[in-house]
Amino acid sequence: MASRRRFLLRVSCPRTTIAAALACHLTCIWLLAGWVSALDPNKRLTQYLHTSWRLQDGAAETAASEGQRIIHESWTFKEGAPEAAEALAQTTDGYLWVGTQSGLFRFDGVRFEPFRSPLGDQLLSNNVSALFAPATGGLWVGYRFGGFSFLKNGRVTNFPEAAATVCGFAQDQHGIVWAATLTRTGGLWRFDGSSWQNITGEWNAPHMQTSQVGFDREGILWVLTETRGEAGKQLFYLPPDSRQFRKAGDNLVVESFTWDADHTVLTTHDRSTQEPASSVELESSLPAYPILKKESAQILDRANSIWFVPRVEPGIWRHRAGEPMAEIVSQASRNNSQVYDINPYRFAFLVDREGSVWIGDQKGVHRFSYSPLMELALPTNVDAFALVPDEGGVVWVSAGNRNGSSNLYRVAGGKGELQKSQAGVANFAYRAGDKTLWFGGEGGLWHMVNGSLTRIDLPPALAGGPQYLQTIAQDPVGGMWVSFGSRALYRFADDTWTVNGGHHDFPTSVVISEFTDNLGRVWFGGLKNQLAVLDGDRVQTFGPNEGIRVGAITAIYGRGSGIWIGGEFGLQQFDRGRFHNIEAVDKEWFRGISGILETTNGDVWLNGLGGVVHVRQSEILEALKNPAYQVSVELAEHAADDALSSREIDVLRLIAAGSGNKQIADKLSIGETTVKSHISSILSKLSANDRTHAVTIGLQRGIIELGIPPKV
Repeated sequence: MASRRRFLLRVSCPRTTIAAALACHLTCIWLLAGWVSALDPNKRLTQYLHTSWRLQDGAAETAASEGQRIIHESWTFKEGAPEAAEALAQTTDGYLWVGTQSGLFRFDGVRFEPFRSPLGDQLLSNNVSALFAPATGGLWVGYRFGGFSFLKNGRVTNFPEAAATVCGFAQDQHGIVWAATLTRTGGLWRFDGSSWQNITGEWNAPHMQTSQVGFDREGILWVLTETRGEAGKQLFYLPPDSRQFRKAGDNLVVESFTWDADHTVLTTHDRSTQEPASSVELESSLPAYPILKKESAQILDRANSIWFVPRVEPGIWRHRAGEPMAEIVSQASRNNSQVYDINPYRFAFLVDREGSVWIGDQKGVHRFSYSPLMELALPTNVDAFALVPDEGGVVWVSAGNRNGSSNLYRVAGGKGELQKSQAGVANFAYRAGDKTLWFGGEGGLWHMVNGSLTRIDLPPALAGGPQYLQTIAQDPVGGMWVSFGSRALYRFADDTWTVNGGHHDFPTSVVISEFTDNLGRVWFGGLKNQLAVLDGDRVQTFGPNEGIRVGAITAIYGRGSGIWIGGEFGLQQFDRGRFHNIEAVDKEWFRGISGILETTNGDVWLNGLGGVVHVRQSEILEALKNPAYQVSVELAEHAADDALSSREIDVLRLIAAGSGNKQIADKLSIGETTVKSHISSILSKLSANDRTHAVTIGLQRGIIELGIPPKV
């Protein structure tokens, strides 16, 4: 099967292998393809998320309802994930917790780490069977061989009361925590604030093992017992503020309740949806009826889809939710649902606060997230893209391979159509103020008016040589500023080309990016921290002495007096005569920036080596106020299939430092075979001939810097 190239984001953006095109209902943000630090209490798990796969490696992308895609990611032992995840929880600080038979692990979106209390406290056991994260903070842990622990602020408090497997937790409206266990004489336990009490006789609680416990939206506590030999499970309930359990069902062949995203039991008041002899028939005259399905557990996510985890059949299903919910659950099957080849281990699943669905299985952890973005498949021999928005939500895509030819696509309504083959014009695509489009590359300069392309004659001094057009921008009076890379910068107006627009005080640096702001200023980015601005007839230049620290300036954007510049090594904002550094939790997020967009609400979107990055205005304002602040971001999928992982970057840095395979293995605490695998992947992703070539490419692209030690 032929592999596919993907592209994301926007902008007139030369020499990038992946261009970016953004558009939204507020401005012109049009998103094409893919949507994905130690956690801060105010930051979300997806702000740090690591993507462990690439499309050609078999990652699943499936169509979801209402124009959304579902992106399936997975972490296995290769990425450091624990195997056989039995329980999942997300605490209020954003961390994902994974309970396994070999210990408790914490995931910050980048790496899995076994839990170790900074205070030296010990858990009761390494064999974790249940987790629960209260809204008030902290984490409850239940164990395979009995007992409970509560973790908060690094402190572990142990409660060894229960002597049987803990299956699950629930919390009532008063903050009281309940637990289901396999205690044979009565599996229900209740935490009174200081100790755990076994709920038995006076509560009329079931005198048998319990497997599930949960509250519905009306505050009713529902309890499922464990299967008794060939007999099914029993269902009990406890009305709010009551101390007497009542029986609701017998001989039920079910695995669990239907849960909502906040781990609330979903119920209905309509008993008629239950079919007689269906193995899920309940008593009559109940205050509510839990939605059950034979031999299955269900969870409703935040995007209104139901995920089914069947006990007998392989895989999991996803089915669109609706009303009546009980009827939808009853009628869902493999045949009318999206099926995924995953077999959850002991039904470990979670919906996080951002709406992603996490599922644990024997091999690791899976994440399903919803993306509002679409993908456009292009030929495999394409390595350069230029994107530009047109009227009516149309986007034009020029895709080429820098050999003198390219294809021009028109994308509308989520579908791309090849319009024509064209001389190589994939270096830039630009929308002028008169709504006409300009395309440029090694095939020359072309002007599109009403869908028709006209070739523009180039300056006579350049007509006989290589025609490498780098970037373009329009000034307020309609002149087109075109950079021919190292050859020259020209202004084109009234069919006449003028070097540097006739300005003798223009800098000599190669212009590789341009931008016209809404104040009419034209900005020119160059190599080695060189920046110029044309404001009317006045040219002003900036460089390292004025505080520019991004290396080659590959992207410029702004919406007012503030101007964003991005480059090989970072992101800065220029405002009122000063350059402000914007530092990220992970410096790799702001490397190799090739596209910038600021929305009307002040958020900033970036495209670079780290993929598509979304920085919220609140983070930006904090960084501008406090130069030491490190912003958090939301990561989309990596914009390029050839993006190096953080571990591969570590390996490349060590190669650049002169380390051999054995030295790299020792420094990173990995095997030499793993090092060889990383090097093979690096060479493939960078299209490098050998290790030296890979280092050269890494330096050129800003992936690594000389003198910067690897993270070991």
